[in-house]
Amino acid sequence: SRGGSRRRSRALSGDGPARGRGFTGRWQADQGRSQPQDEILAAIGIGWAARMAIRKTAGKRTLEIEQSGAHWLEKTKIAGMTKSQEYWLDGREQSEQKEGAAVRSVSKLVPCDAKDGFPFVVVTDQQYEKKRIVQRITRSIVDGGSSYKIEKQMTLPDGKLLTAVTYFTRIA
Repeated sequence: SRGGSRRRSRALSGDGPARGRGFTGRWQADQGRSQPQDEILAAIGIGWAARMAIRKTAGKRTLEIEQSGAHWLEKTKIAGMTKSQEYWLDGREQSEQKEGAAVRSVSKLVPCDAKDGFPFVVVTDQQYEKKRIVQRITRSIVDGGSSYKIEKQMTLPDGKLLTAVTYFTRIA
């Protein structure tokens, strides 16, 4: 519908009613609400010592997200280090190296129930080619715009499903 495409366009641009309640902003990890990531990290090849360091500093992690149209830039800051990731939310395939393995990703902005005030989620489907692992990451705004939720669902080659949810609180 024409109204639906107009609403999607405004949400993508950051204009209109979704402004200030979208993904753009600074977010602080909420370790008390989040689930451990150990199994998922181990499955993609992150060693025990690195996983323990990640666990120890998880509550100190901040994200800075800039979303403009179909472009998403996410800067993760932890322990004095910054890592940037760029996504295109228009369904184009992207490739990167993670833990020495080729990973193909496709991200899309998907309409959803706007009960929390933001009518879209970001869905990223990833394939870890050599490991034969697939992962779906769903990013959403919850709690009336004050929280950012990342839900990971990873399927291993034997069919086992691993899940973990991470929450962040808006700080700016």
